Amino acid sequence: MTEETKQEQPQMVKGNFCPHCGYDIDTPSIEITEDDKKEYFRRMMSGQLFEKEFVYMRGDVVFRMSELNTHQTDRLVELLRGVVDEQMIMAYAFRSKFMACCHYMKIGTEELITEKLEEIGTMEQMSALYDKTIGSKATPIAHLADDCLRDFTKIVDGAVQAMVTSKSF
Repeated sequence: MTEETKQEQPQMVKGNFCPHCGYDIDTPSIEITEDDKKEYFRRMMSGQLFEKEFVYMRGDVVFRMSELNTHQTDRLVELLRGVVDEQMIMAYAFRSKFMACCHYMKIGTEELITEKLEEIGTMEQMSALYDKTIGSKATPIAHLADDCLRDFTKIVDGAVQAMVTSKSF
């Protein structure tokens, strides 16, 4: 191989990429900060639900997530009980939890305020709403929605864990 041929060879990028859209599946989750824990505790003590905004792709994608209250959690379980296709239960569970927790999203220039959980009649309607806003195929936006729900859940679980085990709370 000549020097010119070596330079023309494409560089292989290492990583675990989605075969459908090229998204880096190994994107690390965010770290839970002390501020996140304190904000969770402050909101819990004042009777408010914890909220956090996640910004991706230099602000082109924004998800604002909110913890579910007891009524919303019960409604989600009620909707899941209506699913008869057992092969779809996990997809429905993820999509419904994401759509229930995400009350604002911005994708590109389009801003969306998601429908209230109480206004959705069936799990199929919830899934259709997800498909309409996020998409039904593997895309970077769908992977970001996965990452967002994972990170939001990690923050809430971590804050609760800190309150239970830490002497500082």
